[in-house]
Amino acid sequence: YHTYFEEYFHHYLPFLPAGLLRLAARRLTVSQCAALDALVVPSRAMLEVLRRYGVEVPAEVVPTGLELERFRGGDRARFRASLGIEPDRPVLAHIGRV
Repeated sequence: YHTYFEEYFHHYLPFLPAGLLRLAARRLTVSQCAALDALVVPSRAMLEVLRRYGVEVPAEVVPTGLELERFRGGDRARFRASLGIEPDRPVLAHIGRV
């Protein structure tokens, strides 16, 4: 659970009162989480928000950051060759949520 919906709903439904949207976000969150056996959250702060809402399901904090040291020292030339990418061709990489 990574999205703080209480801070997002008003962007998508600006014609509704902010207080009503915050209440709806909290209730939806509690309802969704109650249907789970366990929950993963990216930070202690997010877990505390969920607990304040009344979410009681067991939860584990698993940070979303990457350990950059794991990606240092790679062999760029070998990587490019293994994928058939020319040495001077620009490469764009994206790492996102699964």
